Formats: sequence, structure tokens, C-alpha cells
Amino acid sequence: MNLKTRYLLLALLIAGVTFCYVQFNPVAEPVHLRVLGCIGLLQLAVSLRGWKRLTGSVFVPYTVFLGAAYVFTFGQSLLDVFGAVTPGRDLRETLSIGSIYAAQYVTLQFLAFFHMGALASVRRVGRPVGPLLLTQAQERALGNQIRGLRAVGWLFVAVSFVPFAVECVRMYVVVSVLGYGGLYEGEIHIGLSNIVQILSQYFIPGLLCLLVASRNRGRRVIIALLSLYVLFLMYIGARSGGVVLAVVLLVYYHTCVRPFRFRQFALLALGGYFFVAALGVIAHTRDEADADFMDAYLDRKSENPFLEAVSEMGGSMFPLAETMRLVPRRSDYRLGTTYLYSLTSVIPNLGFWELHPAMRYGDLGGWLQRTLDLGYGPGYSIVAEAYINFGRAGFLFMFCFGFVLARLFHIDAVRLGNPLLVLLSLLLCFLILKTVRNSFLATVRSLFYYLLPIYLIVVYRFGGKPIRPLP
Repeated sequence: MNLKTRYLLLALLIAGVTFCYVQFNPVAEPVHLRVLGCIGLLQLAVSLRGWKRLTGSVFVPYTVFLGAAYVFTFGQSLLDVFGAVTPGRDLRETLSIGSIYAAQYVTLQFLAFFHMGALASVRRVGRPVGPLLLTQAQERALGNQIRGLRAVGWLFVAVSFVPFAVECVRMYVVVSVLGYGGLYEGEIHIGLSNIVQILSQYFIPGLLCLLVASRNRGRRVIIALLSLYVLFLMYIGARSGGVVLAVVLLVYYHTCVRPFRFRQFALLALGGYFFVAALGVIAHTRDEADADFMDAYLDRKSENPFLEAVSEMGGSMFPLAETMRLVPRRSDYRLGTTYLYSLTSVIPNLGFWELHPAMRYGDLGGWLQRTLDLGYGPGYSIVAEAYINFGRAGFLFMFCFGFVLARLFHIDAVRLGNPLLVLLSLLLCFLILKTVRNSFLATVRSLFYYLLPIYLIVVYRFGGKPIRPLP
């Protein structure tokens, strides 16, 4: 029995234990919530350990996505094991224990099969990166990849620099006048209805293209620019964007520059603690135009802002719990239509529709907000969307989704010799990491508007076809 089969069976065993526990304890009690939280901790730990054994690295885009999925869709259950959920953020204050118990079970099963799909996609056991043996044609293709990425990077930066600067100024002014919450009160646009905003979104992908294609001084300059943008995002309260870009930079450095050692990981963990703690403070000052961050941080230091931030993020189990209450009692299963309508998001709205079909049928966070008559956007999650489409059978979709996503995300020794594939993996992580707490809509747009053009230009315009080094 090979290593992959062992970890697949182990993941299936844990899913089986979860199933049996729920079947033998059908009536929810507080202790049952904690037991499922313990199973979730075990399931996550085994998943990360298995990925490390199979691929040789645990700090890669796939594991970042998997970890984010657990934090957002199961985070409060993980904290509840230690009794560390922050009052005021606890889902038990708004949902029944039965609803949370059912949502826990579905989340664990769906994430288990998501990871099983990812394990099934692994084609080789990780091996250390060493000198790559290339033919003359492969060396030429490698050089073409570098030239292609530089050309695409400069093209994206040139087209988006002015719109990007305009957007940064706009966000700063909005936050100064309305507070952090002002950034989230506007209508979401799809297509060409907001050309400045659309063009501005090509700036960071352009810098990432240049980053992967650069060395030494150029690399340091681009990392510095991206780090400054992370600080800007945190300053204006765009927490998700800042965290995602920071994580992508760390993954890039770890996989492409110099792997972090244990001491460096410890320092990163310490820095991450204070970084996440800052997110909780930002959440409380979001609606205050004249809020002072340091004063707010000092005022709340006794409440452990780190645990509060994780408790808030873990509240993204709410959409699944409410969806399970509404579907199929008050609304029918979507049977995959939300994914199909998400495909139409690649067609810009040029006046054909008053509201784009992708937004009408694929914006599930908006649907939940209208159905529950909420005064805020509850977001959504990949688990909740799988459920609203296929019910308990959504684990089959999660298996397929995990297989495809892990194949796109995977960075191994061979891919490190292909800067194009490394860039696509990092860029995909940057573009869709936030979809763990949203609908499938952004994934389709990211693939079509960013990854596909880069791949086609580098491969077919510059001849940078991905290479497979000789053994």
C-alpha cells in the first residue's frame, strides 16, 4: 500500500468516525459540538501532515487555501474545544445548537472529501529541488517563460497603474470620510460597468508576474512595493486583501527564494499572532471615520483580539447553518445552476441585462441577505454553496473541486523549474483565497480574465511551453 493510499484511507476513516458519531448522537448537546471540534482539529492536522509527506512541503498555496477553509467555515468549532470563542461573536447566541451541530457535520464531511480529492490529484511523492537537467530546447523554453512573464507583467502594470492609483486614492478618501465600513457599502459591479475598478485589478497580478521573473535587486524592490500595499490595505481596513497578499508573498519566498527554517516559522507565527489580532481591532473600528487604531488596540488588549478575530472569521459557518434551515424547506436545491451561472460572469454586462445573470443567480450571499432581511452582507462559503446545489451529496462536488484546485495549486520540484506554473499557482491563490467565505463567482472570473490570458500569451506568443526536466 503506497503512501497516497494510506492517507486517503485515513481521511476516509476520520470521515467515517464523524458519520458514526453523529448517527449515534442525533440530538445535539454542547458536548457534541466540542467532540466534533476535536475531530476537526484531528482532520486538519492529518491533512497537513499527509500533504507534507506526499509533496515534501506544507507551506504551499493548497495548504493555505485548506487552512483558510477550516478557519472560516469551522473556526469557532476549533476554538470551542478550548472554550475560547469570544462572547458577542459566538454563533450559539444567534443559532440553535441543533443548527450548529448539523452545520458542523456537513462542514467536516465536505472538507474531508475536498482533501481526498486533492490527495487523489498528487502524482508524485515530493523530492528535494536540485539541479534540473534540461535539453537545449527546454532551456530555450525556460528563457521564453521568463521573457513572456516580464512582458505580461509590464503590460498589466502599464494598463492598470493610473486606475490603480485612482482606486487607492478613492479608498483612502472613503475611509477618511465614512470609516472602514464605507468600502463595503457600494454595489458590486460585473463586466465593464466600472472600467477603472476593473483595470486597477490587473496591477497586483502584473507585479506578481514581474516578481516571479525577477532576481536579486528587482525581486527586493517588488517585494517592498507589495509589502507597502499590504500595509495600505490594513490601514484602510481591507483586511482580507491585505492578509491574502501577505500570505502569497510568504509562500513565494518560502518556495522560490529560501525555505523558512523552524526558528523563522516561530517568528512568523509570533508576528502572525499580532497581525491577526490587528484584524479584530479593525473590525471594531470599521464604522468609525475618526477611529484611532492604537487607542482601539490598547482598549481591547485585555479581550485577546487574536481570539476575537478568529471567532469573527469562524462565524462564516452562519451561511451554511441558515442555508440548511431554508433549503429544501423554503427553497429548492439549485442542482448546480449557481456554478453554471457563475460561468456567465466572463461575459461583460453591456446593457443586455438590468442585473447580470451571474449576480442574479450566483451571488448567494446577496440571496441569503435578502431572504433573512439582514442589514449586512453575511457572505457565503464554498461548503454552503456545495450544499445549496446538491444537499448532503455535495461532498461529491467537493471531491472534484479539491482534485482540480490542488492540481492547479500544486508546486513541486518540477514546477519550480517552470516559473510560469509557479506564477499561475501563486496568482490563483491570491485571486481566489477569499472564496472560502464567498460564492464560486470569483473563481471563474479569475481563471478567465487573469490566468488564461497569461498562460496563452507566455506559451503561444513567446514559446514558453512548460517543460518536464529530464530525471
